[in-house]
Amino acid sequence: MRVFRATFKDKDGTLHRAPKWYVEFRGPDGGIRRISAYVDKGASRELGNKLESLSAICEVHQPPSGDLLLWIEGLSPQMRRRLLGWGLLDATREAGASPLIKLVEEFSAALPTP
Repeated sequence: MRVFRATFKDKDGTLHRAPKWYVEFRGPDGGIRRISAYVDKGASRELGNKLESLSAICEVHQPPSGDLLLWIEGLSPQMRRRLLGWGLLDATREAGASPLIKLVEEFSAALPTP
């Protein structure tokens, strides 16, 4: 895992540092994943540790438990979608966590119209 702050040049050529830290880690498929984290380096490092733990248990096809499961439940919907897209969260489990009304609406939208 790597925690870093990105640097970039503006149109005048002045070098700037991004306000947020980024976390880079290896996913269960072996690919490198990068995500923007927090302004605080310690919180960003903690996020990286959680993502590495999640990746490790996904690699051995085990469901998350304990503190990691509580952490996942507290994530923002945007972060959950991103982790789902990377294969770090189980799609079936995520669908089960959705409100029933949302699932019914999605099902209705998927039905062919007469």
